[in-house]
Amino acid sequence: LKLSLRQLNDKIEEAKRKKNILVARAKRAEAQQRIQETMSGLSNKSAFESFERMAEKIEATERKAIAAAELNEEVSGDRLARQFEALEYKGSSDQQLLALKERMGLLPAGGAAGSKQLNKGADDVHDAELIEEGEEGTSR
Repeated sequence: LKLSLRQLNDKIEEAKRKKNILVARAKRAEAQQRIQETMSGLSNKSAFESFERMAEKIEATERKAIAAAELNEEVSGDRLARQFEALEYKGSSDQQLLALKERMGLLPAGGAAGSKQLNKGADDVHDAELIEEGEEGTSR
């Protein structure tokens, strides 16, 4: 009786193993079939066309972004802000000119702050003369 019970248990275990093997083979076959269906649906030509369409969409999006940035710059006044910054930078050259005048002895030491308010018309002529003198001094 014990012997027949062991044989029956062995047959049940073997049947379970075979069932698991068959289930695994069926799943593998289904997966291979899905892969084949997917691969047959794609051709090299359609894959390249997809890449080209993606590249065109990306380029169009980039062009739109550039155009939007340019429009935003026009509307927001960034261009004007840069022009004002350039004009403000010119102010530092005025400070350099005052420092040059001071070094040349044309201005009293420490008088640079007060000299910013000098008469503009006469100053321009005098500045031009100083620049010419400075250029002659450097070319000697």
